[in-house]
Amino acid sequence: MIASSIFLLFELISRTFLIKIYKKLPLDWNHQILCRFLFLFDEEKELRIHTFDFSRRREYYKKRKKKRKNENEKDKEKEKIKIKIKRKYSRFFVK
Repeated sequence: MIASSIFLLFELISRTFLIKIYKKLPLDWNHQILCRFLFLFDEEKELRIHTFDFSRRREYYKKRKKKRKNENEKDKEKEKIKIKIKRKYSRFFVK
């Protein structure tokens, strides 16, 4: 009983340590080596939680950056249009 609880404690500590290392790896790291090592500590139902794909993550960040850039450009164009309208019709506004 005591031995099994000690083993479970060791397994929990080693799993959390490996996951912390895994999350700090650079994006271009070949993650499959570490994934296979993590499989030793995870049960089948928990595999999906800790083994995510870095390439998908990288694509997500690229798409998000592109989307933000497009939104910023649209906002700048809207501001330009507002300024043009104000200049064009400024004589009609009472100051």
